[in-house]
Amino acid sequence: MSDNQTTSSHINAILEQTPNGILLVDSETSIHFVNPAFRRMFHCESEELLGQRAGQFVPCDCFERPIKGGGNKIAVGKAHVSI
Repeated sequence: MSDNQTTSSHINAILEQTPNGILLVDSETSIHFVNPAFRRMFHCESEELLGQRAGQFVPCDCFERPIKGGGNKIAVGKAHVSI
């Protein structure tokens, strides 16, 4: 296994096992990946989220500011849940 494959494997394990909800979006804030913790937080499946706008689940400015700044930054924010 190459170093890149090992690194990729470790990153995938972290994304899948972390208790923190993580979603990955594109420059239009469309969701492309959601980890299990995020799905548990919002009681939904990946199929329901993929392709949706992230602003439906978290404040959009969490993503829009980094994207406007070049898109190479990680956005960190708290999810807001309405009950």
